[in-house]
Amino acid sequence: MSYISFGFYVFFLFFVLYSLLVPARHRWKVFLTFSIVFYAYAGIGKLLMVILSSLFVYLFARLMGRQYEKYEQEIREKELPSRERMALLSEYKKKTKRLVVIALAGMIGVLVLCKTYSKILGLWEAVTGDELLLTIIVPLGISYYTFSSVGYLLDVYWRKTKPEKNYGKLLLCMIYFPQIVEGPISRYDKLLPQFENPKKISWQRLCNGLQFMIWGYFKKMVIADRLSVVVTTVLGDPGSYEGFVILIAMIFSAFHIYADFSGCMDIVTGASYIVGVDLDPNFNHPFFSRSVAEFWRRWHITLGTWFKDYVYMPIATSPTMMKISKKLKKGFGIKAAKNFSFVIPTAVVWLLTGLWHNASFNYLLWGIYYGTLITGSQLLTPWFAKMAKLFHIKTEGASWHVFQMVRTFCVFMVGRLITVPGTLQGTWIAIRQLFSACNVWVFFDETFYSLGLGRTEFHIALAGALLLLLVDALQEKCCLREKIADRNIVLRWTIYFAAFFLVLILGMYGSEYSTGSFIYAGF
Repeated sequence: MSYISFGFYVFFLFFVLYSLLVPARHRWKVFLTFSIVFYAYAGIGKLLMVILSSLFVYLFARLMGRQYEKYEQEIREKELPSRERMALLSEYKKKTKRLVVIALAGMIGVLVLCKTYSKILGLWEAVTGDELLLTIIVPLGISYYTFSSVGYLLDVYWRKTKPEKNYGKLLLCMIYFPQIVEGPISRYDKLLPQFENPKKISWQRLCNGLQFMIWGYFKKMVIADRLSVVVTTVLGDPGSYEGFVILIAMIFSAFHIYADFSGCMDIVTGASYIVGVDLDPNFNHPFFSRSVAEFWRRWHITLGTWFKDYVYMPIATSPTMMKISKKLKKGFGIKAAKNFSFVIPTAVVWLLTGLWHNASFNYLLWGIYYGTLITGSQLLTPWFAKMAKLFHIKTEGASWHVFQMVRTFCVFMVGRLITVPGTLQGTWIAIRQLFSACNVWVFFDETFYSLGLGRTEFHIALAGALLLLLVDALQEKCCLREKIADRNIVLRWTIYFAAFFLVLILGMYGSEYSTGSFIYAGF
């Protein structure tokens, strides 16, 4: 069930009505019921798969919790001194470590299998010449609920949170329908308290939530779906285009994925906000970032924080890393030790980030591309500072900040060029064609109106991208939603209805329009 289908609008209306009728303490049951219905709509087989996964997570979390309960009971009964307590805890840790390793291997193994199955089939057919008539069921949102579940299991193992005893609530954390398709990747310790004690549904929350949703639908249906036509036309067949046509497609591609993904996040954030559950923010105007590292702190925030907490920090603080770092500090100085402790975990994170998106050479190269840029930038920061001082560059001036933002946007565009064509060969052709001609005349003839969009549609797409940039710029300085809410009732509702009818009038519809085309749903 796509978030932009008529079926979802009806589904969501009933969801809000039932949430209003049921007392707050029982509202989580409404959330669970509607989430199961939403998931079942994708297929009963998919629902059974996610239920099996949730039972697996529930069982191993409870088993780990039971070990820690035994430990606490033993120290209470025996009144052990601190040294013996630590030794006893170490013994119980070994038992829970076996459990968490099995649990993580199971969850991550299924994710890897689902992501690589098509490649395994292709390899099998290439080697044997036989077609393997075997299919697997890929659960909806497997990348997102797997990462959330892995975080939950590790938090239980690290004793940061206690295992949830109510299976229904744990299942709800996994399949809560506003976040199952594209995230955000929420933490169970943040979601569970909100499910158990959701905020009161009020007129203000309804208005604010609908603002989120309308802006999200505008991004998706008015901007992203138009830009995707040009992007698919050009970068889907880069050998047929050259020069500035490729460049415009690259720019559109950057705005396309941003409008598509952030639009979806606005829709689900608003939908959840209405019924009293605040999802974690996932975007913070990344096009205004001054560096690549800052860009990825603002883009898909929950994925970045997940990798930081569950991959980067465990590697950086591991005994092996600490031991090597200590030796480097002794032999080469503190700077070498710090650089090593930064570069290795960052490289691992970006390789995994690339593979999380897609198990292909394009995304592997994409991960290497960003990992190299971020680590290189960190290592060369002192040199950059010296160059700026040498050439008298005012790094605090507005012009320098604009340059940094444009530079970061260009880096992002190149990153899109690595993945959008679909193959490394397609990427190479697009790069070659980009520099094959200086066809400035395309800005003055009808070329851009032959890329899948007519003149009017092309101008709407362009105006939408510029409006998106303008709104983000305003939101960098203030909360635009609160500013609108402070206006008088006539102006306020004029803005609301204008936004609604803009989506209604300018949104892309028709028999050829796909309602299931959110980009990150494929990851």
